Amino acid sequence: MGQIHNCLIQVFADVAEHIRDEAGLNRVCLSGGVFDNVYLSNGLESRLSGVGFEVFAQNEVPAGDGGLSLRQAMIAAHQRNRRVPADVRVTRCFFRDSRHIQMTA
Repeated sequence: MGQIHNCLIQVFADVAEHIRDEAGLNRVCLSGGVFDNVYLSNGLESRLSGVGFEVFAQNEVPAGDGGLSLRQAMIAAHQRNRRVPADVRVTRCFFRDSRHIQMTA
């Protein structure tokens, strides 16, 4: 792959390490359409795991717009009903503000 992909992997890894140094967070969630790119997602996951991060990535729900739509629907359902349908499993995934939302159907 091109230099831009490797540059992005390096920048993302550097940012994650900086946040870990500042905030003590050791978990990273890779989500969003950019991680539909296998080279980027595999490269960054490998780089981060290699320096001791616990890495979470999409595996049952698309990383892009499809996953975003599902997450928005699940958050709305939770806010409305304060519960999640039985056929959806919600697992923890830490973000900067320590809220947790990673959903798989």
